[in-house]
Amino acid sequence: MAEAIGNRNNVPTRTVTVRPSTGGERKAPATTENSGRLTATNANDRKSAAPVNQGPGRLTASNSGAPKAEGPNVDRVTLSRESQEGLWDTANRRFDNWDADHNGQITNQEVQGALRNGSPLTTSERATLETLRNRQDELQAAHNDHWGLESGGFTRNDLQAYRNAGDGEAARLEEQFNIERGLATEDQSVRDRATANGPADLSGEIGTRDYYIDRYRDFRRRNPNEAAPDYYLNYGLKYFDRFHRTSGNFGPEAQQWIERTGVSLQTAMEGRRGQADYANLERNADEFRSFAYGTHADAYVNSGLHSTNSVDRWNIFMTPDGSDLRTWDGVGQAIETGTRVLLQDQGEAYLANAEYGGMNMVL
Repeated sequence: MAEAIGNRNNVPTRTVTVRPSTGGERKAPATTENSGRLTATNANDRKSAAPVNQGPGRLTASNSGAPKAEGPNVDRVTLSRESQEGLWDTANRRFDNWDADHNGQITNQEVQGALRNGSPLTTSERATLETLRNRQDELQAAHNDHWGLESGGFTRNDLQAYRNAGDGEAARLEEQFNIERGLATEDQSVRDRATANGPADLSGEIGTRDYYIDRYRDFRRRNPNEAAPDYYLNYGLKYFDRFHRTSGNFGPEAQQWIERTGVSLQTAMEGRRGQADYANLERNADEFRSFAYGTHADAYVNSGLHSTNSVDRWNIFMTPDGSDLRTWDGVGQAIETGTRVLLQDQGEAYLANAEYGGMNMVL
């Protein structure tokens, strides 16, 4: 009988035919070596069929013949064929297990509990939980399961509605899920270097979406048990993508404003990264969000928002989600930006009137 064997690099397995001297055909499972090539094992020794890898987090054959995870890079992650599942399939399959009180809703507390209760998790399960962490509010609002304001957690219907909404948000969660899967398979040496070096210098990525992704990756390498600042993916990356995706709907001045603003926001963040306490700031999501929002007004105004026409300006204002503006930080940056642009408008009008009046006097 053929036997399917998984491996850390997710290399597909195949079977090879071995002809014993006693006659007949038997199929021996294939194993991976350090080079990644497939070789046949003795058909009569199934214990040797477990994958062998020499790096941290390697798989070795246990006495029962089943793969056993070991090494400093594993952290209770069970490698199995279930690690091939995507975000939504994993969430649906494990929903009842993670719904600790079995009320059909999953809360942030239950997500945190599933991450920390010591139960073995596949790579996909851990990546799913890390992606769902702290997303109760946005997920539970995706489908109207209950009357009034929903606050009890997200349901299976919420997950399905969020996935099918077609607004790009599901793709952003899937990208985070894939980032987490990639982090789970990195060598421990990568994390060790990140921890030793502190917040990484990403000045070479300013002006790109990769800046926010790699800020997220860098934090998670240094803090594998903590949630990264939600600003990186849930605001910075989200609106970098949204504005660039819709830039064709704006005039030339607004398109230039989009480019300059993206650079300005990341430059301000990278400048703060250079200060000694940035690593501690990252670990406080609320303080980090306040810092980041505090850079918005300067970036918006200094990048030339005043130069955009009224239609583009209105569309820029309407691009962020209401939930990102209905906070003290969101309201504060909106008021400051609006006030400064209005003063620029008034100043320009005054100069124009003064110039027009002077011309009349000459005439």
